[in-house]
Amino acid sequence: MKTELSILMMPSKMMNEVNIFSQSGDHSGDLLTKYLFYLTYSLQIENLILRFNREEKINALTHLLSNDDTIFKVDIGNFNKVFGNSTFSYLTRRCHFQFDSKYFNNRIDEVNKFHSKEAMAFINYLFNFIESNSNIQFGQYHKESEDNKLIQLYYAQKNHLKIPKTIITTSKKELEIFMSPLKEYIIKPITNQIAFWDSGGYWQSTGTSLFTKADLNNLNEFFFPTLVQERIVKKYEIRTFFYEDDYWSMAMLTQKNDKTRLDYRNYDTETPNRRVPISIDETNLSKIKSTMNSLNLHTGSIDFIVDKNNELIFLEVNRYYSPFYRPPVGQT
Repeated sequence: MKTELSILMMPSKMMNEVNIFSQSGDHSGDLLTKYLFYLTYSLQIENLILRFNREEKINALTHLLSNDDTIFKVDIGNFNKVFGNSTFSYLTRRCHFQFDSKYFNNRIDEVNKFHSKEAMAFINYLFNFIESNSNIQFGQYHKESEDNKLIQLYYAQKNHLKIPKTIITTSKKELEIFMSPLKEYIIKPITNQIAFWDSGGYWQSTGTSLFTKADLNNLNEFFFPTLVQERIVKKYEIRTFFYEDDYWSMAMLTQKNDKTRLDYRNYDTETPNRRVPISIDETNLSKIKSTMNSLNLHTGSIDFIVDKNNELIFLEVNRYYSPFYRPPVGQT
């Protein structure tokens, strides 16, 4: 879905401006955009709805910062946008802008690296400016870009939530000691999966994967810092979406499906998992809220598993809004 503009003029009322920052093909972003279009036209609400995708480059910009005025003029994709002269709502999910390649064509590589660093600093400031000037906010660009499972696990256990036994190490010997009393293990990135294009095509890391003794034996004595966890046999998974102090949870019955037994995101489109609403007990809910407060998050989607002893175990929190869960093909 490209940058979109929807305006319904109703002179008797003040216009509401909604800015959605996402990426092409993002199902939640697409549904939200369509829903806002529906509200705009069916309820005769005066809305200005703008959708920006991360694939669209910043072609040009001007930013005035003074004691008298502060205005951003940004040419993104095929749309010229001015921030700073009105209040607006702001939603972000998996969005990170880039400058057009024409700004990085210096013959000296070190200069291009410097320009990339400056561009990153400016984009961070741009989102900070947008967030600070919005009257309603879903998602947090800086929190999403700083996504770190170790920080999440640390605050979860600090707030007395149960977490999987975890090690981050560069040592084969230390990893061998960690794994010896455990039966099964998984490996996952500390931040987010990597995905990129090169001459060989499109590459994407596997995310959460089994890690075996054979994998351990193939390691060098020292390696890049790696996160390994005990694999916990689950009864089912829980995903909880929250906004401010409101929490909504669903149980996902993934444990009997070979594709989703390890990770529900390995969707089975032929035999989709059943999902049902579920309530989390007040004791655990209080711990969850304390953890999100410690992480300074006001919205996101949290992943848990419930083990064979009915213990709720925290896995991670995705720091972007995700009110719309995408069902696999064949399930509504």
